[in-house]
Amino acid sequence: MILRNYVRQILLEQIKMADLKNPFQFHGDRWKKSLAQIDGPDLSAHDGKPVSDEETGYVENWIEERGLEGANDWVAFSRGSASLMATMTDCEDDKEYCNAFDRRDRFVFIAPAAMRPQWQAQNLITRLPSNEIVVYAHECDGAVSIKQVAQFAQKIGVSEILVYSNRPGKTDVRKIGQQFTGSDGSKKTIQAGKLGIFAHIEAWKRFTGNSSHDYKVPVPDALQSDLPDWGGSKAESRTEEELLTQIRISRELAGFEPLI
Repeated sequence: MILRNYVRQILLEQIKMADLKNPFQFHGDRWKKSLAQIDGPDLSAHDGKPVSDEETGYVENWIEERGLEGANDWVAFSRGSASLMATMTDCEDDKEYCNAFDRRDRFVFIAPAAMRPQWQAQNLITRLPSNEIVVYAHECDGAVSIKQVAQFAQKIGVSEILVYSNRPGKTDVRKIGQQFTGSDGSKKTIQAGKLGIFAHIEAWKRFTGNSSHDYKVPVPDALQSDLPDWGGSKAESRTEEELLTQIRISRELAGFEPLI
């Protein structure tokens, strides 16, 4: 049993973009077509709305029309995790009709937003019918906190979160407060809220770019920690202090090097 669990963990850590087989995505809210690296149901008609029977019905039909029952890799980003959980719950309630998912499927969640109250999916999140599940987060994410990702991970039965760390570039928290010249030639200041939005999307880009995670956070430790949780508030309202606190505590829990 110990050896089997060890081998399984190694396999889970190696699930990246290039390793996916028959992948399909549940995309995020107000999704940009340029970000779509994986085929999947078009959820744009439901942007900004709670998950609904209409949405799950559409997804189930989309899957059925393509004969995708079983042995697929489902990759859900942000709000897409709420749509996936709603569809899965509906299928569990009506097994005779819906055969969209089974234990051969793999599930990858990236910055899952299913716990955010505006999607109204909290009560639909249950342990998944699969033994291969991976959850990713970004330590600079200002939309979906790591604490909220941990709450989601606990519900679906995952013991750790794979975390992407801060790095130089558009999502570097060390640049908050600095000025840059905009395309119109005016001076602008880098805001924590805007950077937090970029980092949220960065989690998806780094996954589809085949980037390895930087460290792991145990879910029980995250839940018991003082990690901040911004619930369903807008990412634009994030402060530098909130993002730095999330980074500091997340790294401490993982035993990862402090941000300098």
